[in-house]
Amino acid sequence: MQYDVTQSVSDTTANRVTRVGDFGIGGGIAATIENVIANIDSATIPTGSGQTTSATTGTFPPGENAFGTLFTMRYNNTTCLQIWQSALSDHLYTRRYRSTESPMWRPWRKVWSQSNTTVDSNGFIKSASPILRLFADRTEEPVQDTGAAFERVSVGVYAITGTQGLAQTGWQIEVPKDHNGNRLCHIATGWAGGVLTISVSEPQWSDGNWIAGAPVDVPEGRWIDLRLHEDPPDAG
Repeated sequence: MQYDVTQSVSDTTANRVTRVGDFGIGGGIAATIENVIANIDSATIPTGSGQTTSATTGTFPPGENAFGTLFTMRYNNTTCLQIWQSALSDHLYTRRYRSTESPMWRPWRKVWSQSNTTVDSNGFIKSASPILRLFADRTEEPVQDTGAAFERVSVGVYAITGTQGLAQTGWQIEVPKDHNGNRLCHIATGWAGGVLTISVSEPQWSDGNWIAGAPVDVPEGRWIDLRLHEDPPDAG
């Protein structure tokens, strides 16, 4: 018996054989995104993947441009799962997914990964945008390049240049703690002339508050997490 092959990844003709490359099986990257999706909310998008462009309509994730790849896993016209990945370099740190609920789409949800989170000095996962780890003798960038330059000015005093300062919303600094939750150091910050100054001191408890004692370097084997400001992708 001879069967005809599918003509595209959206070909639903009965009794046809899937070609090499359909849905990415046995093919290269181009084969997985050869079809351009007209409307990402459509109930007729088949299981598979496709590219979206500025002409594509539908409910895109908040703040996302229409250029990207949409992975669709469909059970029927009212039950579907979608995963979205932007094609723009300044959006690559955000991947989202959503599903249907008879037949309305649920809101897009963010996928948390090593590209948009970091593990702080105390072992907790935190959102990143971006993060600079400050050690006694260096800095590290666990998520993305920050463009920061590091200088140890004196004991416990560090100058960071090449950034826009600390994040303007959300958390800014994570201080290393001991196993009882006590701070291992006190942190003070300054921002002037494009220089972010971090001053580290021995922590002292006074009248219910942590205050600065004598200057000390960042504890050995630990680091201070600095969450830096980053302009939104559409800024400017």
